[in-house]
Amino acid sequence: MIAAPATRGYAVLYRAAQLCPSCGRAHWLVGRQSAECALCGTALALAPREPDAADEVAGQA
Repeated sequence: MIAAPATRGYAVLYRAAQLCPSCGRAHWLVGRQSAECALCGTALALAPREPDAADEVAGQA
């Protein structure tokens, strides 16, 4: 079960084209559940993916 955001505190999440909060670089190894900075090893959970235009077209087919 996922805790409500108000009760779990601040969480840094990975989004595409994001700089690393530790070293400030933008080289990431992205997996299914997390992304790891390729240079310093900082790991971040992936942010939920936002739907885009391709999802809307696929849903209409």
